[in-house]
Amino acid sequence: MDIDQLTNEEIRDQLMTYGCDPGPVVGSTRNVYANKLRRLLEGGSESNVVVPPEVRY
Repeated sequence: MDIDQLTNEEIRDQLMTYGCDPGPVVGSTRNVYANKLRRLLEGGSESNVVVPPEVRY
């Protein structure tokens, strides 16, 4: 699967099939979610994905 050719909606749908709950896939988040999908397709799991801690003000 060529992830770079997928639409934003297709990336989101693919992530959801792997049990992820992605936010909106837009220009500013597309690379993050595309990379996450690549890792999942390579046999990784969502738990292997490093998510920065939430920043609170």
